[in-house]
Amino acid sequence: MLSLNKEGITSLPGFVCLSLAGSALGQGLRAALQPACRQVLLQLGEGSSGPSPKSVEVAAQPRWRMLWPLMSGPLAVLVAVDLTMWALVLVLDTWVERPCRRCANATYVLWVCATSLLVLVLLLASQLLLPSGLRPLLLQAASRNMLPLFLVANLMTGAVNLSMDTLRVSDFAARGLVATYLGVLCALLACLGTRSIKLRV
Repeated sequence: MLSLNKEGITSLPGFVCLSLAGSALGQGLRAALQPACRQVLLQLGEGSSGPSPKSVEVAAQPRWRMLWPLMSGPLAVLVAVDLTMWALVLVLDTWVERPCRRCANATYVLWVCATSLLVLVLLLASQLLLPSGLRPLLLQAASRNMLPLFLVANLMTGAVNLSMDTLRVSDFAARGLVATYLGVLCALLACLGTRSIKLRV
């Protein structure tokens, strides 16, 4: 039993650290962004008997001009933390150990955290800079179809693992395979998003 689950057992501490880091990041983001969100609602006159002339004037401004003074602080902190994590990943990868998913070592944990923070930074920046009527199509489709997307991605992963020896694939072929994998998933999300389809599983 232990030999069949040795990867899960050895990687458990690392994934527990990832879970705790994700919870801490979520709480920190909530604490940092809630005051800014309240300030935006106050400027827009939400909760009052009606929109004031000032709130109408504020709402007429470009989205980034209204939100940037309030959100640039948390965004700058996220960027600084993410750059620090990438620097730590580089140090650990060069002088300690390469990232390893099987044992979920410190390099892998920091790499996942840095990548996740980079995605959050890009999403927050897009929310600030894009007009209110525009949202990333793939993000909307993924939000509506998380479970089907997860199942399709797992089926594709299983198909890849069954069709080739992934440990012996060259770096060039592996990059091409990952690019194809992501391209198929993005094409599926684009198809669902353009048709406003929500799959039920």
